[in-house]
Formats: sequence, structure tokens, C-alpha cells
Amino acid sequence: MKKYPPEDSAIVKKLGTTVFERKVYQEILNWKDAWAPHYALFLHGADGVGKAALAEKLGRETYRSYMVIDFARIDAEVRKLFVNGLRDLDMLFATLQFVYGTGLYPGERLIVLDDVQYCSQARQALKTLLEDGRFHYIETGMTAAYEKRQDFLIPSKEMKLDVLPLDFEEFLWTMGDTATVPLLREHWARQKATGASSASAHFSGVSTVLAHRGYAAGGRRVCRNPAFG
Repeated sequence: MKKYPPEDSAIVKKLGTTVFERKVYQEILNWKDAWAPHYALFLHGADGVGKAALAEKLGRETYRSYMVIDFARIDAEVRKLFVNGLRDLDMLFATLQFVYGTGLYPGERLIVLDDVQYCSQARQALKTLLEDGRFHYIETGMTAAYEKRQDFLIPSKEMKLDVLPLDFEEFLWTMGDTATVPLLREHWARQKATGASSASAHFSGVSTVLAHRGYAAGGRRVCRNPAFG
């Protein structure tokens, strides 16, 4: 059985991803504090939006240790553990410790099931793993692979959280700019307070703020999830 390096070395480096500040991270922290270990968290989103990076950030910052099982890359023997190993969870966890070279600490350990759409058995195994209660689980992936299947039961104790691309404010944060959006909010509040609600007045003010901050007006369209403010 192939061995994988511990997560504090090559597994982190293989992603090659800078973890930017994300608003959705607070929702992940809320899950850890209020719902784990009784519910798994499914981070759903398109490729490249940082789902696995967010899960690893949580593991590094808030757990004693964490493990990333990448189902897009693991060998068949590890995959079989989530089919044939559920009757003996002690053996399953001992095998994972050996394969990934990292210890398991009940109550202080996060297991990340990355790209779980490549192993539907692992997602279905969550019912048994959650009932065991020793560890916290985050899944990452896309639900499209399951939507048309009739033979797949979505775990009942699973919370789903959409991870979207960076919104405009988060994009500015990556460049060290934390002032522009608060200025725009302040301008908008001032417009509402004075009753100047016309679109022309509003966008004129926005253009002025952006120009003073060094940005060209009429930037790219930003799609945001209102659930996260």
C-alpha cells in the first residue's frame, strides 16, 4: 500500500495555493464550534475556488492535527477502506495513520475528504464515521456528479456550504486594500441618509471613490452570495 507524506509537508505544498482571507471561513468556524462532530461539512464549489485550501487552513489553525485524503489521487487500497473497512473502524484509522504518517487524536483531529465526488462510498460512509464520533470531517467537491444518480443517498448529517470565487472586496484584500469597500459603503449610507437615491447620483459617487483609490470605474461584474453578506 502506497504511503503518503504527512500533511505538514508535501500534501500542503502540492496544492500550490495561497490561502486568501475569505468571508466564508467564518461560516466554517461556526460549523466547527456548533455542529462538529455530529455533522460533516460539505464545501461545494467549482474547481479552483479554494475549497481544500480553506479546509486545510482550518486544520492548521484550530486542530491538533489534520489529514487530507485526496480521492483524485489515492490508490485503490485506500479507496477500499471506505467500503470494506467500516466494520472495524479501529483498523481503518490505524491504516490511515500508517499510510499518511500522522497520528490520530480523538476530538482534536480533522479528516478532509478532498474531491469526494471521485469516491461515492466515502461520502456514504460518513453515517458510520459520524456515529463513531472520534473525529471531525470536511468534504470538498461538486454535487453535480450525484444529482442524476438514483442509487446514491446523500448523508443526512451533512451540512452544505457553497464556496464561491472571490468577491470584489475579497479581491481587494488580496492586494492589501482594506479601505475601498468601507468607503463605498460609507458613501452609499450617506446617499440614503440624504435621500439622494437616484442611480446616476449613486454611481457618480462610486466612480469618484474608485478614482481616488486608484481603480478604473466599470470593473468586472461581481457575483456574490447574499448568505454571507
